[in-house]
Amino acid sequence: MKTITVQSGQSLWDIAVQHCGTAEAALDMAALNGLLPTSQPKTGETIIVPEVENKKVVRYYAEHGVVPATA
Repeated sequence: MKTITVQSGQSLWDIAVQHCGTAEAALDMAALNGLLPTSQPKTGETIIVPEVENKKVVRYYAEHGVVPATA
């Protein structure tokens, strides 16, 4: 596990896809951080991110500079 700093407009779901490769990881992330799955993390907040589940997706996001922020 690692920690990341929340970017402006990011939801748990955005972070899960970017850093873990699946949207389902948002549920684990919420549990790790004592949040509800529908919680909106605050910009600049540090949160714990679970292990990568889909390396292909994470690598694509990193190589193309994709930082999803849907909120």
